[in-house]
Amino acid sequence: MVIIFCIVIMIISIIVLFIDDAREKQNDDSFSGRNLFYRYGVKILDNTITIGLDSNNRKPPIQIAGDLINFITHELNSQFGSMPDRFKCQVIDIMDRKMPSDQRKFIKTTITTKRKAEINYFILILGVGKQLVIHEFLYLKGHSKWYKPVVFVLTSPLTIWGWFIPWVRKNFSTSSIIKTSMNKSTYDFIDMITIIRGLSFLFSSKIKSFAQKEGLLSEDLILVLNQSISNSQHINITNSKQVSLNKINSNLKTA
Repeated sequence: MVIIFCIVIMIISIIVLFIDDAREKQNDDSFSGRNLFYRYGVKILDNTITIGLDSNNRKPPIQIAGDLINFITHELNSQFGSMPDRFKCQVIDIMDRKMPSDQRKFIKTTITTKRKAEINYFILILGVGKQLVIHEFLYLKGHSKWYKPVVFVLTSPLTIWGWFIPWVRKNFSTSSIIKTSMNKSTYDFIDMITIIRGLSFLFSSKIKSFAQKEGLLSEDLILVLNQSISNSQHINITNSKQVSLNKINSNLKTA
């Protein structure tokens, strides 16, 4: 009886793997609770920049936010569009399933290194009062070794109690525990750092250009952006306040 039960659980886990693979291809980023970006691995960066809106500016905040989304999207495509096989940038709507009316637009950029590390970069622009608050998120995910799905299936009779209900609620992705391998090559870490720093630098410098064009570049904003640009060149995925090497190894095991 126990053997039959375990076989049934393993069959369910195989079905879950196939369903999750289909979910990944559909790019369904809806979430509930505190599980935004639950599919994207380790958080590398979480940053905000605030732009004060000039009361003399004739454009409403929602229009300025839309213009900024279009501007940043265009700049990202111009900067990284030369590698279409490993780069994708799009504006997506992400819904909180507990409040379907709360659906927000994100700029989502995905860049994959030559050795299959996946960098996911999100930008969210929100208006509050006479300000635009721009949120920047960076996540890092590894790749799957051939044996990881096998281990997931074989151990599922023991682990299913921890992940099945969150998975049913679309708050758990099997890729979060299967795509956990990082390539040992130093070149892969160099590529990751290059892309991550390049994305963050582009984000800060282009916001500065946009604010200047719109007449919104105050002295305070210049200081904030210059500091953000400086910080972008010190992001280190192997030794940083955001993510230490031990934390990466505990989530994305070097293999």
